Amino acid sequence: MQQSTALLQTAPSLAGVTWQRPHRGAHPGLLLVLLVALLGGDVYSPRLDGSSRLGVSAHAWGRADSPAVTDPHVADLGDCPFLRIAVINGVPYHYEVLAGLLHALRPYADRTDVFLNPYTRAANSDGAWEILRWSKARFVLLTRSAMASLAKKKPAYDLVILVSPDYELDANAALLRYIQRRLTIAFVHNSDFNQTQRLIKVAAGTAAELQSDSGRGSALVNRRSSVVRVGSSGALEHTAAGVVVPADVRLVTLSPHTAASLAEATNQPVEWMLAVYPFQPRTDCLQATEVDLLGRCLRGFSMQGKFSNLRRNYSSIWRQLQAHQTELTSGSAAPLFHISLLGKGQGDRLGIPPELEPHVTMLRRLHFRTFYEAIHHTFALIPALASSKYYSHKFSSTILSSLISGTPMIADRRFLAAYGMFNESEVYLQREGEQEVDVMLRVLRSPVEGLLDVRRALLELRQRLNVRARLFLKRELEGLCAGGVGWRDRLTAGKGTTVGGGAGGQGG
Repeated sequence: MQQSTALLQTAPSLAGVTWQRPHRGAHPGLLLVLLVALLGGDVYSPRLDGSSRLGVSAHAWGRADSPAVTDPHVADLGDCPFLRIAVINGVPYHYEVLAGLLHALRPYADRTDVFLNPYTRAANSDGAWEILRWSKARFVLLTRSAMASLAKKKPAYDLVILVSPDYELDANAALLRYIQRRLTIAFVHNSDFNQTQRLIKVAAGTAAELQSDSGRGSALVNRRSSVVRVGSSGALEHTAAGVVVPADVRLVTLSPHTAASLAEATNQPVEWMLAVYPFQPRTDCLQATEVDLLGRCLRGFSMQGKFSNLRRNYSSIWRQLQAHQTELTSGSAAPLFHISLLGKGQGDRLGIPPELEPHVTMLRRLHFRTFYEAIHHTFALIPALASSKYYSHKFSSTILSSLISGTPMIADRRFLAAYGMFNESEVYLQREGEQEVDVMLRVLRSPVEGLLDVRRALLELRQRLNVRARLFLKRELEGLCAGGVGWRDRLTAGKGTTVGGGAGGQGG
């Protein structure tokens, strides 16, 4: 078994890939503008300094409150110049979820503060900052000094988004004591989370643990005033009556099946929204010539995520590969077959058979961009879900890895029924009675155009999911704007509400 943290070991021939060049008379800048205008898609556009900027269609580059903005997926907030958004992800992971959310929030970046784990920019954070720094939102690392500033200023936001509340509910509860808000959107990753009712109360600002200092907060305000303000618990409080009015709460998941099971468990309405970071590989296999594609730009299959037999059924895959080893490692399939394992953890616990070790590369703790680049250069991702809960209550991280990298998954109809955003054209379908290895062999023998059609369909799905995410945010933000004109003026009387201690100011 090979072990490496270098991308070149997963695709050793990438340096030799040649690309089709545009027509000699075509101006590259004009071609880019025309492409964006026609597709309205996600692209990287060059800056004058030679770096790249994550781009969206040109009309979405403007401010959300600009008269020039005509994107139907962006909220018109012209009447709400002070509407503010906070995004909270205090855990040192789920950065791929956060990056997609920030992409959907891009039109509102100048209104958005992002609160992050203090180690997000550390050397051992697996390059998390690389997939966040393009955002023009304001980043705040949750250091002790930042928390002290929050406790003192109690900033007000119209919308607060909790990215990982089922992984950091105690920390969210502590932080939300100091953040005043009107609406909280809580992303629940796994619907079997057993503290959902407490989460709802924390998000609304009605949990008993958030009320302990509400008396002190109320004492600072004239009790005869009828001005609506935000109390120390984070909920709106009508000071004349001393009645706490909860912030609105939206429970949101990342997939249809987790939304359905969470709604059943809580008897609450639940929606799903999956925004996807539009990663652009350095070497895009959709642009490779047929000669360069097989074995050079694309080679082998990948399995991603934490190295755990509780998450992925590695032993089943090893048995299948052993049974078909001759077919996979001889003839025309031989130069195309390989398995890349990408993730964290103890690889020696995966039980890789000795005879398969020459065909397996283990890639530990790659930086995010290198991680997605490596996956992009494989034919397909193998989910190999180890628990039935991934079809009912849990969300598989392989979903986002597929959408971000542009690499299709091997999936059966049970998988498609749970993750209903996919259809058969966007995966390599595992038919009734087939195993994953049967699909792998079929993929290795498929015509090039058929392989690329699935990849194109997957990228179209990514674009549709991002449009859906933006429409969800548009609805919520326009609702807040319509119901909150003048709210902040009454609340703050013109005082600033931003928090110091940012992570280097604006990203980018």
